[in-house]
Amino acid sequence: AYGNGNTMNVGVVFSNGDVVDAGFELYQNTPNPFQAETLIGFNLPEAGEAILTIHDAKGVLLRVIEGEYTAGYHSVQVTKQMINNTTGVLTYTLEAGDYRSTRQMIVVD
Repeated sequence: AYGNGNTMNVGVVFSNGDVVDAGFELYQNTPNPFQAETLIGFNLPEAGEAILTIHDAKGVLLRVIEGEYTAGYHSVQVTKQMINNTTGVLTYTLEAGDYRSTRQMIVVD
């Protein structure tokens, strides 16, 4: 957005109060913990490739999800089958350009 000849930072406020701005952000998966499937959301400041990796507590790679995304908010659905029916505490990492962020999620029976 522009105002008075200056570039302004724009954000979006969702009905649950979450704010998404123009920067890089990896959000907590919902629901968490989950049993069958979960949604991992992220925001990219610019278009490009993003790689989401999921590891178990021992560091074993369970899944890689790669894609080309536009700037803005995106989400990826992850099912228990996609991660070999693994349960417990897992970590997921999003890498896009120079950005990298990691969070944890819990999978239950």
